[in-house]
Amino acid sequence: MNQDELERSFRDRGFLSPVVTDFITTHRASHAVWFTLAEDLNEVGQRQLQRGADTAVKVSSMDPVNIGVRLLIRTMSNFQGCCILIERGMAVEAQTLVRICYENGFWLAALVSNPEDAIRALKLDETKSQDSRAAAYLRMANKHGNSTMQAKASHTFANRRARQKGQALSPQGVAKLADWEPNYVFYKEISANSAHPSLNSLDRYLNRDADGNWRGGFILGFETDHIGTTLNLGSFALISALAAFGQLMGPSDDDQVLFDLNERYATLAGIGGR
Repeated sequence: MNQDELERSFRDRGFLSPVVTDFITTHRASHAVWFTLAEDLNEVGQRQLQRGADTAVKVSSMDPVNIGVRLLIRTMSNFQGCCILIERGMAVEAQTLVRICYENGFWLAALVSNPEDAIRALKLDETKSQDSRAAAYLRMANKHGNSTMQAKASHTFANRRARQKGQALSPQGVAKLADWEPNYVFYKEISANSAHPSLNSLDRYLNRDADGNWRGGFILGFETDHIGTTLNLGSFALISALAAFGQLMGPSDDDQVLFDLNERYATLAGIGGR
């Protein structure tokens, strides 16, 4: 397939084009050290997940360890999804998953530092979320539904309005509860760059010259300049989450392995030993 055919295929199908997978090897080779670190961290994470699962099945579903295992399940799949996306050059999509890894880490650390408050906050968050969904459905039914739908909605959600008066914790609030506010800075940066459709996040699609002036076109396709950055942010999120999970579970044979991986990360990130 020549260059014109490659461009046509991508233009017609975007990232669903079969040509995208042809570049995985190239992207991995150009950032080999970061992908190797990610794979090594993933293996540690999977071992810790199995370790936690073996313990969590013996305790209550509301035990901090059980909740922590479920958070780690979510974190590992998010991290793996990040790797799958970024090897295809999908930086925005990959960083959106990294953002979730940081948020999961806040909750894991909160379960270690303030387990009772963290569980109480999780319960309140779920209740407030249900209340919000119920209120939205009622508004929709009352505005757009017929009398039958309105009556059914009112009956179904009659007891869901304002069941709890407390304020659910924001991600920053959870980070503060966990004493992880420095990590919140990374979360906010990713949120600004990828998660929300803001002017800042949309600017990345403008084709600009060296002076930052818009040339009149748009950037479509791979974002190879962000592969290393995304793996950097994702690796730190997973290291942090695994460190918190280790505190929740207690010592393991992977403690030294994770310490060494953290040293490798610090070297690659150019920040020296931790």
